[in-house]
Amino acid sequence: DNGKKITLRCPIIPTFNDRQEHFKGIGELANSLNNLTEVVIEPYNVLGVQKYAKLGRGYQLNVQPPTEDEVLGYVKSVQKYTNKKVIKL
Repeated sequence: DNGKKITLRCPIIPTFNDRQEHFKGIGELANSLNNLTEVVIEPYNVLGVQKYAKLGRGYQLNVQPPTEDEVLGYVKSVQKYTNKKVIKL
């Protein structure tokens, strides 16, 4: 309401939220935000694995990062539901 620009950052984790209904929800949320400048798709990465190891903790999430083609597919899927700019991180 105060006119500040908004960037919507959306982490996508394979097998958890890489579904069309989630992409549709992102697009619908983007459409509802008047000051939105862009939607940023943030693909899952394994950087947390090393951080957990340094802390002596086991990393519970056993997921492979998406391929570049899959990430581009995420961007295209969200773009179907909004006229806002959608990019990948």
